[in-house]
Amino acid sequence: MYKKCTKQMFSFILLILFISSALNTAIASVHLTHNSSRNLSTVLYVGGLGPGNFTNIQDAIDNASNGDTIFVFSGVYHENVFVDKQLTIIGESRDETVIDGGYGKYAVEIISDAVCFSGFTVSDCTGYYNAGIMIFSDFNYISNNFVTNNRDGIRCEGSNNSISKNFVFDNFNGIYLVEATYNYIFRNTIEKTLRTGINVEISSNFNEFVENTVTLANWYGIGFGESSDNNTIYHNNFVLNRWHAYDECSNSWNDKYPSCGNYWDDYDGVDEYSGKNQNHPTPDGIGDTPYYIEGNGNFDCYPFMFPYIPYPKIEIEFVSQGLQICAVIKNVGSNDAINVSWGMSFDGGLLILPRNHNVSGTFPVILAESEEIICISGFLFGLGLINLYVEADAENAAKITKQISFFLLGPFIFIIEV
Repeated sequence: MYKKCTKQMFSFILLILFISSALNTAIASVHLTHNSSRNLSTVLYVGGLGPGNFTNIQDAIDNASNGDTIFVFSGVYHENVFVDKQLTIIGESRDETVIDGGYGKYAVEIISDAVCFSGFTVSDCTGYYNAGIMIFSDFNYISNNFVTNNRDGIRCEGSNNSISKNFVFDNFNGIYLVEATYNYIFRNTIEKTLRTGINVEISSNFNEFVENTVTLANWYGIGFGESSDNNTIYHNNFVLNRWHAYDECSNSWNDKYPSCGNYWDDYDGVDEYSGKNQNHPTPDGIGDTPYYIEGNGNFDCYPFMFPYIPYPKIEIEFVSQGLQICAVIKNVGSNDAINVSWGMSFDGGLLILPRNHNVSGTFPVILAESEEIICISGFLFGLGLINLYVEADAENAAKITKQISFFLLGPFIFIIEV
């Protein structure tokens, strides 16, 4: 009887291993077929010495199709670029790839949705209502540009655009939103404007302004007018402006505690208390009294005592890959996470594979807005309810632990709870 049961168990295990091997082969085959059928976009080149490269950026745009990428080598391009297709346009070097608008209306005009524009110096459109970068469309991504000597550095009259990590220097207005909604204005440096650093007018609603630094504005650092309501402004630094802020509308000038508000270099409050109501007798880096915003009785209820410094934030998600469960360690914060140590452990049920139920390691850095994935080598094999625990702890971010439970039948995983 014992030999018969042993033989049946051995046959069952062999069957499961055969099915597992077949499944892995099928999955690999599906992935191979999927990858081989992808349509790849074309890369067009401007400047440089390559055969067939375009001389002007506009010529490349005119010859491109939706979804293509245009790579522009360093140089000075005296033109007014008109983008009417869904393209990715990348400069070789932000400081050495220059679009000189020649005092035309716009150096770069974007009318198509879903354009990525990054890595340029954009300059010399100083006439009335002119702009270095003019956005008339939606869902565009404008990043890592140096925008200088224009009437408006970046002007947006669209929705759901991301304007991030640009250096906007020495313009009449820095970033100007008109009838613009649901845009994300993130971590730009706006410096030395003759008028306003960030100007928001004419029903520009539901925009978010986060981690920008505005300095040396000759008028207001940031201003809201003409029914521009329901905007959110937090984690920004306002330094050495004539006046920091004006808001004749109804907007939110801080995130909830403890995320809090903005840094104002003329804030004269003290920090002796902490907590949502600032009534606990320990300091927390947040001023105990609100910062008054001129215009319509708005306040930043949680002003920072010191300039805001971006920080990393670690999150963990679980994904299944074939017959594995992997953990994705994400840095969703706005600064790099340093020396991220991680650990993965199992308990419960009968776990035959992997043999080592506790593994760990370290990532020297996880860049802001990026991720790393960890998987157990090989596939799982066992029986019963298994718990998987993953923890991650960075030198400059809070420790986080997450658990997933699943039922294991041989190599087959049935997730119970995430």
